[in-house]
Amino acid sequence: VMSYTHDQEGLAHPFGAYFSEAVMILDARVRKKVLLRAKFNMGVYNSNGPDSLGYNYGGNILLSDRDPQEGPDDPVVRQLNYLDLSASYLFNQMSNMQFTIGYWMRDLTPAPDQLNTGYLYVAFRMAIFNRYYDF
Repeated sequence: VMSYTHDQEGLAHPFGAYFSEAVMILDARVRKKVLLRAKFNMGVYNSNGPDSLGYNYGGNILLSDRDPQEGPDDPVVRQLNYLDLSASYLFNQMSNMQFTIGYWMRDLTPAPDQLNTGYLYVAFRMAIFNRYYDF
């Protein structure tokens, strides 16, 4: 079996193989000081599930794909959604000093409620550019 791994962990996509994904990012600036951002990631993937009995549905890249063996049941189809909504106020444009408040949500279906999370966050950040080299 040949795969792109390191220490039995995949180097490609976290979903493995046999998935579809969509990414949407929207940015808007209001009156040069207020920044609004919305990020949405959706991924639909097939997992082998706990009762797959060694059958490969494409979720495990360590199993051979030369002779795909499909089990008697269909794979578990999961949909993973990430949503990040934030609003920032720009204090200083030269140093990109911002105050941000936002909400981040993760939703996995079908899954128990313990795997779905959401939280409110507050941030004060700056992006200072280093114009010289330290040798």
